[in-house]
Amino acid sequence: MMVIEERVLDDWRFLLRDLEDVTSGDLLGRDLVFRGQRVSDWGLVTSFDRRASGSLKRRNERFTLCMEQFKTDAAHILPNALPLGDLISLAQHYGLPTRVLDWSYSPYIGLFFAETEAVSTNQTKPAALWIMNRKKVSEEIDENEFVFVEYSDRKDDRILSQKGLFSMLKIDQDDLEAFFREKKIPGLLRKVTITPNCFEPLSRHLRAMDLGSGPIDFGRFAWFAATKTER
Repeated sequence: MMVIEERVLDDWRFLLRDLEDVTSGDLLGRDLVFRGQRVSDWGLVTSFDRRASGSLKRRNERFTLCMEQFKTDAAHILPNALPLGDLISLAQHYGLPTRVLDWSYSPYIGLFFAETEAVSTNQTKPAALWIMNRKKVSEEIDENEFVFVEYSDRKDDRILSQKGLFSMLKIDQDDLEAFFREKKIPGLLRKVTITPNCFEPLSRHLRAMDLGSGPIDFGRFAWFAATKTER
């Protein structure tokens, strides 16, 4: 039994056709979510957990401190009484490492984030597009272990343009791929590996769709280093 379906596509046209097949049953565009990663071998690990070590309790304490520091340093741009999901999403988009992963409801935005840096750096390693069945995950996975983090519709236009949401592991594990493999429930997660010869033509196609404004980057705050753990 294949818990996580994996495919390698070396023709960008086949890739787009494959995505059309995958999304054909999702008529409202809400059941599936997509995440592009520049390097296929990278795990589904958050930027915060890549830097931090220690127990889940310790990492959560550090993350809470980072969120409090963010609220203090960015008070002049934050609305009052901001919900946690909104706060985390703003922190993520301002460059702060967080304990959430970005997902998009659009497969093309997922592809854009997979290929844009690969093209600019002349990358020779494959990239990846991860596809999660959000509806099935919500039905099969306990919310005490894993949750989706939503943000409100009154968000910054740059955040809205990505048409996405966030995911967070709530257990003492940092790799979402490993978490799903251990569940042994097929159909939750799928991985599409994109070979380097697809990057340039795919990039041109996505820019023709007006997805070429570049990745969102608001800069990094001085307290970025606060997320790093002493070794």
